[in-house]
Amino acid sequence: MPPFLALCLLASRLSAQASMPVLVELYTSQACSSCPPAEALLALWDRTQPVPGKRIVPLVFHVDYWDPLGWKDPHAQAAFSQRQQAYADRRGDGKVYTPQAIINGQRACVGQAQPCVLAAVQAARTQSLDLTLKGGLLGIQGLDPGLPLFVAVTQDGQVDQISGGENQGRRARGHATVTRFFAVPCAGPAARAALGRLPGRGTVVAFQCEAPQGRVLRAGWLPY
Repeated sequence: MPPFLALCLLASRLSAQASMPVLVELYTSQACSSCPPAEALLALWDRTQPVPGKRIVPLVFHVDYWDPLGWKDPHAQAAFSQRQQAYADRRGDGKVYTPQAIINGQRACVGQAQPCVLAAVQAARTQSLDLTLKGGLLGIQGLDPGLPLFVAVTQDGQVDQISGGENQGRRARGHATVTRFFAVPCAGPAARAALGRLPGRGTVVAFQCEAPQGRVLRAGWLPY
């Protein structure tokens, strides 16, 4: 690689890391005909980062309540549906639908409602966590030991041929699809999480929030 190109790539990575990370959780299903545009838009934002000073960190959660309606989403997990419901319970509005975006654990928007989502990203305020990944072990630094800590592993590029439901006949290509999501004990300014072997390519995300379904206060991301 030419030296100037290497320097440009390094500068790009440092600039992205210097931006304030903002989580955008998208609740979706391969069986939902309104979901592919929202997923495509979030993938575009991940590539282009349209909000200066902010780093959109996508987490795409596939829910399972569409599964009885003609197509069983292979990436859906009941725990993700429960997480979305818990957000609605905390807000008190009871609104659970797809595609639904939750920005920084606070604002709920229709997934493809660009003005709503980007305004919420602009308004979000977080602190950054420092992440390292070596030998399947994730190191997390910059923690507040009084806050819950969560880790998500996402995967990019998986392709599924949909043979039922509203999207029958379409080919779905995933981006930032959450494959693992779990809490990590946090008793000090640093923590570790064993991730083991990571398939394909994607991103590891760690974040702390004021409650399990509350405002995100600290976050970090690391591609693998």
